[in-house]
Amino acid sequence: MLFNSHVFLFCFLPVTFILFRFACAFRLTDVALAVLMVMSLFFYSYWNPPFVFLILFSILFNYTWGRLIERSPEKGKIKRFWLYSGVGLNLALIAYFKYANFFMGNLSSLVGAEWTARDIFLPLGISFFTFQQIAYLIDCSRGLAKEHAFTHYALFVTFFPQLIAGPIVRYEEIMPQFSRLRTFGLSYRNIAIGVTLIAFGLFKKLVIADTLSPWVAAVFDSSAPLTFFEAWGGALCYTFQIYFDFSGYSDMALGLGRLFNIVLPVNFNSPYKALSISDFWRRWHISLSTFLRDYLYIPLGGSRKGKGRRYLNLMITMLLGGLWHGASWTFVAWGGVLGVFLCINHSFKALFSSYIPPRIWRFVAWALTFFSVVLSWVFFRSLTFSRAGEVFIG
Repeated sequence: MLFNSHVFLFCFLPVTFILFRFACAFRLTDVALAVLMVMSLFFYSYWNPPFVFLILFSILFNYTWGRLIERSPEKGKIKRFWLYSGVGLNLALIAYFKYANFFMGNLSSLVGAEWTARDIFLPLGISFFTFQQIAYLIDCSRGLAKEHAFTHYALFVTFFPQLIAGPIVRYEEIMPQFSRLRTFGLSYRNIAIGVTLIAFGLFKKLVIADTLSPWVAAVFDSSAPLTFFEAWGGALCYTFQIYFDFSGYSDMALGLGRLFNIVLPVNFNSPYKALSISDFWRRWHISLSTFLRDYLYIPLGGSRKGKGRRYLNLMITMLLGGLWHGASWTFVAWGGVLGVFLCINHSFKALFSSYIPPRIWRFVAWALTFFSVVLSWVFFRSLTFSRAGEVFIG
């Protein structure tokens, strides 16, 4: 069920809103949250009903493990056991459903064996709700997540505006809102903001992104030879298609949250205004970049152990970030290219900016950043390296 589908806009959303407001009108706050949870599970199961059991298992497991972590002695082996086993199972689930065929196919090619891809259906949103719950377990181990009702936790994971494509929300951003009385009041301001954001999001998605989609497909989904203008026209079309697609989705997610008085974190902040690759990454998919920074880059050592280690940590983080987006070497290449650009950015930014007048430097920095992003998107969209090469030399 997509946000721009008729069944969502004219059936699911109105019914969910009416049921939620009806429960709130009688001050049945727990019932109102239960309505959101049940309807979110229905939203998730609409695409493939059996997978609702997977997300329910994931929720029950992580809630239980979170309580075990929280109640374990501080800095003891028991706490570490519960944390590592919890994170391990979450990674095992995503590894099987999303990466099993990818890893086994590459391993069989490496050893010269035959491998027939298994018929494994990818559960909707598994990357998002898995990372969200890994962050939750780590926060429990750090004492940042306090004990709470199971229904609150289940809604924290399944809340439908952010379930499929983010943002990857954290405990402290959402859970306190489920206990605030003003969450259950009727706020015309939030309704107005929500409807406006949804309208903007639908316009970006339907009018701009979907209009560019056929032009992009003609370049990236075809094997026909490309001229220079066709190749780079397609690359630029995709640059703006993915921008308005994700920007539109992010607007709609924020707007849908506002309809229910839930303020989701901003996940998109004009990334094509960025003056460096690091600035771009702070603006594009903010919740993912923050997750990778806090739960991968910094634990690896960040920039605390010298330049060489900093660049290695950046590359590891970006390569895994690329793989997170999809089980393909082109996604890994996309992350690797951005990682290289980040290393170059940290190495030469201060050097060049000191010799160029500020106004000129801002334009040069923006142009270089935008061009670098366009180059990286070619890997992200291409189905094969050969097609990416054809676009580059087109």
